[in-house]
Amino acid sequence: MKNYFTLAFIVALILGAITYWNFYENKIDGSSENSVWKAEYVEEKIGGSSIGWIANVDQKNDEKLTVKKLELIKNGKVMAEQTEFKEFKDINGKNYTLHPFSYPELYGGDAPEKEDSYHVRIIWEDHANKEHTDEIELK
Repeated sequence: MKNYFTLAFIVALILGAITYWNFYENKIDGSSENSVWKAEYVEEKIGGSSIGWIANVDQKNDEKLTVKKLELIKNGKVMAEQTEFKEFKDINGKNYTLHPFSYPELYGGDAPEKEDSYHVRIIWEDHANKEHTDEIELK
């Protein structure tokens, strides 16, 4: 009887680990100091298998803003940038919108390393055409 409970516990532990491994969302993320933006660098998976990492940026409010440029920065070096934005839905069903702003696929790359620093820089204009720059540290 004791062996049965030990075996059942081990099987449950293994099943739990497999479930966690396949469905846990690996990511680093952050928000701007002014609470307008959130960004994340997240592992993209298909069928439980990793296909790389994707940076995405979302506006947290409904104010009409115009994004001029997005940059993904690793250790002070720009890894990816985007300066043209339009509304559309991609083949995977991801929505790209201008108001509120959502850009779900800025960059596809490797998993982040603990010793590296990652930031997303957003250059945008408000309704009065005043330019702003927000930089978000991803942790």
